Amino acid sequence: MNENFIITAGFCWDVMLENRFKNSLYLEPFGYKVYSQNDEDGIIHEIFKRIGYTDKRFIEFGVQDGLESNTHCLLYDDWRGLWIEGEERYCNFINQKFHSVIQSGQLKILNSYVTKNNINQLFEKAGFTEEIDLLSIDIDGNDYHVWKALKCLSPRVVVIEYNAKFPPYLEWIMPYNEHYIWRGTDRHGASLKAYEKLGEQLGYVLVGTNISGANAFFVRRDLVEHKFVEPATAEMLYNPVRYKYLKFVSGHPPKTCLRYSGEGMAGDFDISGENFILHNGFYKPEYDANGRFNLQWMRGTKCETFVRSLVDMPKKIKISFINEIEELEITVCVEGEEKQKFIGIKKGEQDIFSVIEHDYTSGDILKVDIEINKLWNHHQVDGTDDTMPLGIAVINIEVLQ
Repeated sequence: MNENFIITAGFCWDVMLENRFKNSLYLEPFGYKVYSQNDEDGIIHEIFKRIGYTDKRFIEFGVQDGLESNTHCLLYDDWRGLWIEGEERYCNFINQKFHSVIQSGQLKILNSYVTKNNINQLFEKAGFTEEIDLLSIDIDGNDYHVWKALKCLSPRVVVIEYNAKFPPYLEWIMPYNEHYIWRGTDRHGASLKAYEKLGEQLGYVLVGTNISGANAFFVRRDLVEHKFVEPATAEMLYNPVRYKYLKFVSGHPPKTCLRYSGEGMAGDFDISGENFILHNGFYKPEYDANGRFNLQWMRGTKCETFVRSLVDMPKKIKISFINEIEELEITVCVEGEEKQKFIGIKKGEQDIFSVIEHDYTSGDILKVDIEINKLWNHHQVDGTDDTMPLGIAVINIEVLQ
């Protein structure tokens, strides 16, 4: 046998999966990845096609950095919701990378570990009670106990990670431990049979699992109406662990949330000097083989960018731009409050515009809005035939002592 050939848990599960693709009541055929870790995006979409939705509200906890999560994709379909994440570094990342949807009020982020003792208080504090459309649970440990403790909320759909190590006829539940940290072993969560029985107690029906053997999907009993596979048991719907040899790819990897990406926004990059990250709005400077500066220009007349400090000590920064424009307006905001505004005038042939001194501490985010009144192009600037419009480009971010 080829040493690269892998049988996961048992070949019987793969035979069963092949038959499921012939039955449209199973959810596996509808799975696909946009921003989910595996094929959860497609399955969630299919469930709501069958049962409908109300106000498109969600809660997900255990999102890590949020980029690969079960609800990231929903933001593009006008859903709104709450993310809860225990690690502060991930919350700081989300506040930066999802700034536009947080600022719009579409997404809330709460930094807290979720336990069976605080889950109801956390939801109530964030203003999420009674009915919502979707709840996604993935905390690599106490998932079973936290769902069981939920009282203040009635989600129509629940997505929860199950421990696929255990076949569908075995009931196993990890003992509750509020301080538990998953170490990558098979000691986590609960088996699918355990979740099936818990769902019955809480008024939910198991409607499917994804082919990776990662997540189970439950629909509130009053909404099922023979729209899913019956009987709704672990034996009928189980998938083994396949995520070691199944890899879902969806386009290029995400680096930031693209929702509300406006004119002139140009992606993420690290600025030299290692003290700051500049993102959403400027192209990274490039240099030719001789070390000469080769500009990449922001396109369009408006852009929004954010600068985040990576250093612990207070600093002053100066951001230098080069432009081929006659006037430049820059507004600097710290934590949403306008601090400084600058008007730039074209100066001779160099067109260098130096901006912004701001006292910085680690993690501080500076928002910079830029609007220019006129676009130039290469033909106007250097006499070439290229009529590609130019905008503005960053030269440097300088740390001032």
